Amino acid sequence: LVDLIKKDVLRTDRLIDYFYPEIGDDDLELPHLKQLSEILLRFAAENPDIGYVQGMNEIAAPILYVMDNQVY
Repeated sequence: LVDLIKKDVLRTDRLIDYFYPEIGDDDLELPHLKQLSEILLRFAAENPDIGYVQGMNEIAAPILYVMDNQVY
């Protein structure tokens, strides 16, 4: 499960500077990729009946981006 999430998170749209501030970076230690990975892992752990399915990163990534840029 962890490996599948890592693979998918690293496939998150590379044209979005929010996730990849430097061209060529593909490291899960990049802050927003790490955060996305942690969100997906937590979701899968908290919802074992749903778990994780390939592509959930593409749904979670825009939500993370928008929520992180909200003015409170």
